Amino acid sequence: RWPCNLLSLPGLVFDGVARSLFSLAPASCADPVNVKYALLTYGFLFLTGLQLCGPHPVAVIPSWTGRRVSRAFPIWTFLAAVTAYDLKTAAETGALFTAPYRGLSRGLRAFGAVHLLSKVGAIFFDPSFPNSYHAVALVPGWAAAAIAFFCITLRSDGTAPK
Repeated sequence: RWPCNLLSLPGLVFDGVARSLFSLAPASCADPVNVKYALLTYGFLFLTGLQLCGPHPVAVIPSWTGRRVSRAFPIWTFLAAVTAYDLKTAAETGALFTAPYRGLSRGLRAFGAVHLLSKVGAIFFDPSFPNSYHAVALVPGWAAAAIAFFCITLRSDGTAPK
């Protein structure tokens, strides 16, 4: 015998997913660091889904790689989403400035910095730009939006409370 009615399973799954999505929202919109990490969590989850399920020109936007390699990049954006969620939770509990979370915060900021530096290098120092990046050239709005989103990772967390 099943522990619950089988007809109630879709409702239970929907409730669980809805609760999970709402737990991603910041606990306080007055705290800019909490809002930053909530936005990063949502954004990195969106980019992960876009890369996994999106059509070809749009799927390569976060990574700027070819069709096959771009399907391997979502693991990095998913890892960034999990890290941002951990940092959002730490900001809500007041543990953001402890040693483990400082390392996560610096790692997420380094991920964003390396990503943005690679785009700067591709645009300004790669002599084959834009010819080698035809997928990116097909959707310049998405490319600009992804670059702007990654800039959020560089925003400071502020200073530790005394």
